[in-house]
Amino acid sequence: QKENSSTELLITNKASAKISLKGAPDFLAADGDDVWVINSDRVEKLSVKSKKPILSVSIPDACGALIVGFNSLWVASCKERSVYRVDNKTGKILSKILCGVADLKGEISLAVGDNSLWILSDSAGTLTRINPETNTIQAKITVSANSFCAVYNYNAVWITNTASNSVQRIDPNSNKIVATINVGKTPRFLAAGENGVWIFNQGNGSVSRIDPATNQVVAVIDTKVP
Repeated sequence: QKENSSTELLITNKASAKISLKGAPDFLAADGDDVWVINSDRVEKLSVKSKKPILSVSIPDACGALIVGFNSLWVASCKERSVYRVDNKTGKILSKILCGVADLKGEISLAVGDNSLWILSDSAGTLTRINPETNTIQAKITVSANSFCAVYNYNAVWITNTASNSVQRIDPNSNKIVATINVGKTPRFLAAGENGVWIFNQGNGSVSRIDPATNQVVAVIDTKVP
């Protein structure tokens, strides 16, 4: 496609399967050929081979963007301010780690990388690192206040500082902030890949692209969806 062009696709024309769920399904996490979805007080595993969930696991007030790693599903419980570790094959709850949750409304995301799980655990500004070998807290790192979402790639943890309109890069070798990068208004969810860290700025509907080689914003894309 030409630069700055886009094409709208109707999901009804492209979907290969349709699964109807009761409740309030929200965030998704890919797990091989399957996918996990948060649905109120549970998480459910979906497969295109089944018209109903193939696994359902009770999690009190399951919230935020869940993630798969270390042969497990990791999901936050806003009610218990904890992270649940679930065997992604059997649905068995393996551990519950009391660590805190930065946003009890559930607008958070977890990250996996450098043999650790990462979660923003306190709105005052705490990034918690969990050791999956012991299911215990390995470190607590002071970051900017009102940081809620994290992603891992390019040998770093990247977090959005929603109130201060910036992104911080944390070095997992030192557990220290190595860069603070100004982005757009009210940054929240982010992704990392394709030679960039991509941040959706909810306040003005733009996407900032950070070059991980330079820690500089190299593009701003107006999605026109604030």
